[in-house]
Amino acid sequence: MDQPSVEFCKAQAASHIARANDSDLPNVRAICLTAAQSWMREAESARRISERRARAASADVG
Repeated sequence: MDQPSVEFCKAQAASHIARANDSDLPNVRAICLTAAQSWMREAESARRISERRARAASADVG
């Protein structure tokens, strides 16, 4: 499976934060905020993978 992009992950996190802010239910807010945190961790992972691929590509060229 392909790694989602950093932009996609951050958009998903923002969506979950918006849902949390729009909800009056504490359990929904908690779940949405937990999901947002997970998406931000995934965004960090995607960033590291992207940087690693870029370094590998530049090493292949040089």
